[in-house]
Amino acid sequence: MGDAAIRARLRAWLEENLPKEWRTRAFPAQWPPGDDEPGEVAVSRQWHERLHAGGWIAPGWPVEAGGCGLGLTERLEYVEEMARVRAPAPIGFAGVDILGPALIAFGSDEQRRRFLPPILSAEELWCQGYSEPGAGSDLAALATRAERDGTGYVITGQKVWTSYGGRADWCFLLARTGEPGSRHRGISFFLVAMDSPGLEWRPIRQLTGERHFGELFLDAVPVPASGLVGREGDGWAIAMHSLAHERLLSGNVAPVRARLDALLSLLRGRAASAVERHAAAALEARLRAATWLQARALARVQAGAPDAAAWASMVKLVSTELWQAVSELAVTVLGAAATAAPAADGDDAALWAYDLLDGRAGTLYAGTSEVQRNLIAERGLGLPR
Repeated sequence: MGDAAIRARLRAWLEENLPKEWRTRAFPAQWPPGDDEPGEVAVSRQWHERLHAGGWIAPGWPVEAGGCGLGLTERLEYVEEMARVRAPAPIGFAGVDILGPALIAFGSDEQRRRFLPPILSAEELWCQGYSEPGAGSDLAALATRAERDGTGYVITGQKVWTSYGGRADWCFLLARTGEPGSRHRGISFFLVAMDSPGLEWRPIRQLTGERHFGELFLDAVPVPASGLVGREGDGWAIAMHSLAHERLLSGNVAPVRARLDALLSLLRGRAASAVERHAAAALEARLRAATWLQARALARVQAGAPDAAAWASMVKLVSTELWQAVSELAVTVLGAAATAAPAADGDDAALWAYDLLDGRAGTLYAGTSEVQRNLIAERGLGLPR
């Protein structure tokens, strides 16, 4: 089935299955809501379950694993369609978008049988344990350790910026199994139950007022040998595999397109000044360049080019910085109205104010903008470290 046929089939399915009342936002939510918004969480879960029932929850997974088997081009079109109709974010995105591809590529048959079905159905939710207080941008400096203990492991350490850990059933995390100075070579990838003895998650209140980020404390947490994905020391390769997927897809320009369209609509409704129109035109030019860049990156990734990771970093860098620029202009146009919550004049001012704050995370998650620039320089341009 060609790309056009898949897009047409998805559009027809969305028209029939996405309730009209879920399409009222000016632009789509980038991520699922925090636990502070139980009504929104319920919508996010219902949408995940509806996508699963319709066979659309895992567009990039192989068909034999329960996915749609779509190629990268088709997956980007999938994201575009979801953004176009302002669909909610499915609640189990971390399992579907980040862990699932890693298990399919590196997990054992037993791990795939055990974990993939409940990821698809959202019966089990996942969070990610990569960053640490002393290992954020330099992830290879992580200090959390996994020591062999009989047939399994005991993990001790601390993680931070663990999204949605408060409602997660499981965490996929990185821990050092090699010597303290082993850097990339001594890191392994583990699956850890969140109800394990010795494990504690503490929420962090964000700039937006939400608390879906948190800290994860591990005090001699027991993990069976079946919780190790791949071999000891494979963790860096597995993490980079999952991050490459996250960077290309989280950096997709479709949500930015939806935001810019909402901004243009806002400007048309407010008799925008020449300065505001000029600024919006500059953003439109940047977005068109980013769309071209994404197409080039997609071609490099599909061809298995050695610099594909650098191209994915370019897309992530450009699109997340553009997202921030769009919300900044919207809040500048709205002025004092953007501080109102909820907005009283029907122009979604409070939503723009939230997006301005929420967009700050875009240049941090999946590697900061500084990390992306280093990757582009080293892997794309061949510059020294």
